[in-house]
Amino acid sequence: QKAAVAVEDKAGSTMMLGQKRPRRDETSGHASDGARKIGRRGGGIGLANLGNTCYLNAIVQAAAACGAAAQSVSRTTEPPATEIRSQTQQLLRAMQTATAGGLPAAHGGTVLSPRNFWRAVRGVIPEYNNGRQQDAREFWARWQEQLGRVPEHAEPSVAWARWLAERDLHTVTHTSCDHCQTVMDNHPEAGARALAPERAVMADVAPGPELASVAAAVRQAFGPVALRGRRCDPARGGCGEVGGHKVIKCRTLPTVLVVCLARYRRTSRGPERVSTPVRRVGDDVDFAEHLDALSTAAGGDPAKAGYRTKEPPSTRYRPRAVVRHKGATTRSGHYTCWVRTETGSGEQGEDAWVIYDDAAIGPPQATLPPNVDTEAYLVFYELRP
Repeated sequence: QKAAVAVEDKAGSTMMLGQKRPRRDETSGHASDGARKIGRRGGGIGLANLGNTCYLNAIVQAAAACGAAAQSVSRTTEPPATEIRSQTQQLLRAMQTATAGGLPAAHGGTVLSPRNFWRAVRGVIPEYNNGRQQDAREFWARWQEQLGRVPEHAEPSVAWARWLAERDLHTVTHTSCDHCQTVMDNHPEAGARALAPERAVMADVAPGPELASVAAAVRQAFGPVALRGRRCDPARGGCGEVGGHKVIKCRTLPTVLVVCLARYRRTSRGPERVSTPVRRVGDDVDFAEHLDALSTAAGGDPAKAGYRTKEPPSTRYRPRAVVRHKGATTRSGHYTCWVRTETGSGEQGEDAWVIYDDAAIGPPQATLPPNVDTEAYLVFYELRP
């Protein structure tokens, strides 16, 4: 028996999970043919498009699919400190209640409206109150930022703290001089304020030959990267010469890793989309090579001592969701999300990928389609045990 959870629909009325009511078209007000066919196309929870909100729907699907802490947030009885937390919790709870027991392989799906959640987003991010397409990566960052803001008098929440911390990636940037070989870093001195964690790895995709994998894109971003105009600072013991390299290393690894394949850039002709393929998006990535050296106190080599104090439980990540974008700029076109199911639907019981295109849900597939190589924008990973 399905749990009865009510979610407000676009007209302000409510729709119970499992209720077979077709989605209405945003412009005409009539039920769309596509919505009526959802039951024959796949399974799971679709999110209604409220007018250029595909970026929001895709990010919510990816966030809900990754990590175990999202379930803790949906189930916690601690009172939410803010409206954006309250509506996030309600939406996650509705999605997870409907999918209890696993994602169906080829059964009717349920369509929920994220309208109350969207209202809460617009309440704290007024720039989104215009009905325009937005950048999914920027929305991801700003949503997480707003979830982390609570009133001073609010009681701390273990569940929310755990969910937000799942994505924290602490890095340090080492810069070296090509002449005197002096190495400097941006790690704060003792007593200084710590660097804010990164919420996504920015991996630029440049015009040119295809990249063999997401791991190759990350390796290219983390360096070594040439710094031809960098001057070796004499005030910090440098030689004053120009020219060097930088390398980014990780001091901690997140439970949920997000990699942005940044294939959009500004040129003298205006915005430009780079169509360089990134192959094997569905493959694991290993961050062992990107770990900073262990500190001497933690048993590291004194000649290579960094700021990391412990070994992570694992360094290998498994892709769990892929936010795909098709369009000339990140604020135009259309966003969808591919989610990897926990249990397979194929003959051998292997994992399968399911596409969430707003309210429409596709049938499970054994592999990601070829167009993901040129359209993957954000890849969400879970740390393997």
